[in-house]
Amino acid sequence: MRSIVNLIHQKLKNARQGPVEENFYEYASEDGLGTTISAVGDFSAGPKDFAWGPAVGKDARVTRLIVFVADSAINADDYGAVSGASISVGVGAHLESASGTTQAVLTPVPVQSNGEWSALCHDAESRAWGAGNAFLSVRWTFERAGNPIRLIGDDEARIVFTLRDDLDGLVDHRFMLQGYYEK
Repeated sequence: MRSIVNLIHQKLKNARQGPVEENFYEYASEDGLGTTISAVGDFSAGPKDFAWGPAVGKDARVTRLIVFVADSAINADDYGAVSGASISVGVGAHLESASGTTQAVLTPVPVQSNGEWSALCHDAESRAWGAGNAFLSVRWTFERAGNPIRLIGDDEARIVFTLRDDLDGLVDHRFMLQGYYEK
C-alpha cells in the first residue's frame, strides 16, 4: 500500500513541477556558458553581466542560488572587505529573455553589502577559520520564497547578475545556480 501512496505523491509532484530529467549545478559566467565564473573585477566603468540559462530544447527549474564571496574580512556593512562606502550601485539580479528584455527583477534594490544579502535571502553565513580568508556563503532557496524559477531554453531565458562597482579587491566572488531540468 505504501508504494502506491508514494507513486501517487510522485505523480502529483511531477504534475506540479514537471518530470525531473537531471539535476544541474551551474555557475553564472560572463559569456553565460561557464567560461569565466569569477565575478572579481572593476566594473565601475560599465556594467558587467554574469548569466546562466538552459540550452535551447531544455527547460530548467532553478531551486536555489548560492552566492560565494571570499575576502580578508567579512563585515556586515561592506561587500567582502570592500568598503561599503565605495559600493555605489551594488549587485542586481533579474530574469531576461532572448531579446535582452527584463522579465522579472529578483533584487528589489541592488545588494550593496554582506548584510543586505542576508536581508534578501535570509540564509547568509560568514565564516573564518583562523587562517586564510574569510568568506560569506549566501543561500537563496526560491522554493521557500514561493516557487522555483522556470527558465525555458527555447525562449533563451536566463538569470542575470549585473555588477557595476569596483570589486577588484575581492579574493573570490561567484554565483552558483542549482536545480533540475524538466523532461
